[in-house]
Amino acid sequence: MTEKKAKRPLAGILTPEDIPFSPVNDLEDLPNDPHLKSVAFWSRQEHATEGTLLIPRNPLKMSASPPEITRPPPGCWRPVAPVPQIPEPA
Repeated sequence: MTEKKAKRPLAGILTPEDIPFSPVNDLEDLPNDPHLKSVAFWSRQEHATEGTLLIPRNPLKMSASPPEITRPPPGCWRPVAPVPQIPEPA
C-alpha cells in the first residue's frame, strides 16, 4: 500500500493510463493471491510438531517420477545444523 492508496484502487488509476506497475504482496496476502491459487502453488502438509503447514509445491512436474516430500522440515525450535560459535576475542 502506498501512503494514501491501497493496491486495488491504485491499479484502477494506473492501468487506464498505461503505466506499468506491479503490486508488492505482503506475506499475509500470498495465500490468497489469485495467480498463486490458479497455478496450485500451495500445498498443505501435516507436521508432527508444527501442525498444518502451507508450503510451496515443488515447481517440477515429471510424469515418470513426480517429486515428493520425503520428510518434513525441521521444527521451528530446532536448528537445521549446529550454530557455529564465535570465539571470544583474545
